Parts: sequence; structure tokens; C-alpha cells
Amino acid sequence: MARLPKVTIQPRYTTASPLAGHGHRIVDTRSGYTLTERPDAAAAQLTAEEFNTSPSAAINAVRALDNTQSGPAAHVLRSLRRYGYQWALEERDARTLHRFWELDELTEAGHLTMVWSTEGKPFYVAPQRYQALPIGILEDSGKKYPCVPESELGRRRVLLEAIPLKERYALCELHGIATGRCAICMPREEWECDWGTCWANAVTVIKGRPMCERCAPMMDHRLYLAER
Repeated sequence: MARLPKVTIQPRYTTASPLAGHGHRIVDTRSGYTLTERPDAAAAQLTAEEFNTSPSAAINAVRALDNTQSGPAAHVLRSLRRYGYQWALEERDARTLHRFWELDELTEAGHLTMVWSTEGKPFYVAPQRYQALPIGILEDSGKKYPCVPESELGRRRVLLEAIPLKERYALCELHGIATGRCAICMPREEWECDWGTCWANAVTVIKGRPMCERCAPMMDHRLYLAER
């Protein structure tokens, strides 16, 4: 029997070099954002290891990061962190979470920024993230739009892409919508929370299941009841 190649799973949290005026960063490798900082490399490494081994430490750090958001768009910025990639979220997903007119008002006021992928998909982006993007220009019908490669804005859905297109767009027999858009039947990617219909970014793993900061306590409660 042929030997299967050894697969190395990258830790969820790792360290990254400091940016100008900042400390050593601890980065969520699945969702692409800096979770927190430490004054030196050794402290950053210890913190990353703690986040990788302690669900409660990772959850508390994520909640602390969300609490730092302020201003009129604070709640939307939390959604970009919770559901998006590198502080970017596709427009259609953002509009399932927030009213379209509210997003438009925040964008017009400069509290959010819109950018397009080179494939033409619109995304909402945190202004600070926009400043770091390699912006190009997309022209369509005489209009110009800021654009970047989609890899800067979103992740490939590897498990979903592995499903043949015919099956992906076939109606889900249980819920009556396309399987590829069904929150229950769609395959969960390794960065997604694996609890009910939640599709938020996971921040930790409990009993082998990726969990977001909101669903992890429910998982803990279920485990507690099972052990009684």
C-alpha cells in the first residue's frame, strides 16, 4: 500500500514581524488579521502558543479585539473580523448582516471602504486595511473602480470547489436552496465555525471542532451536561 504523504497542520495563531510603531504581532493564520501584540518576540511566541492550546485565552483575546472597535462603523468592523478575511467581506454577505442603506451611509462617510476584486466582486473593507492593499484600477462601462486580486479579500472554498458544479447548484432536498449556499448542508471549510448554521470564522478548536467565540461556550455547556 502506498504511504500517504505526511500533512503538517499550521497552527492557527503564529507570530509576525512588527509593523512601524507596533509591537510583535500574533496573527490568526486562517482569517488574516492581527489579534494582539506583545513588546518582544519571546512574549509574542508564548502568547501564540497559549492561544493555540487554550480556547478560553483565544476567545478572550478575540473579544478584547472586538471591544477596541469604535466609531459609527464599530459593529460593522466586528462583522468584517467575524465573517470576513483580512478585514474584508463580500458585499452580498455584508448585506445579510446589516441594512444596505446603513452600509451605504457608512461608506459615503468614509467609515468603510469599497473595493472590487479583479473578477468584479464588490467587498467592504476596513479603511486601515484599504491603505495597505495593492490597489489597481478596474474599468467597466466607462467607470473606474479600485480593485485588487481576490486572494487579498477572500479565501478559496476548497471543500465547496471540490463538489461538481451540477451538485453544487442543485437544490438542497431538505431546505430548498442551492446546496452551495445552504448554511446547513454546505461543507464547512477549516476556518468556519462548526456549530449549527453558524458561518463565522472559528477562533479555536474544541474536541476537534472549529468554534467561534460565540458558539464555543455552547459547546462547552453541552460537554459539561454530557459528563454529568
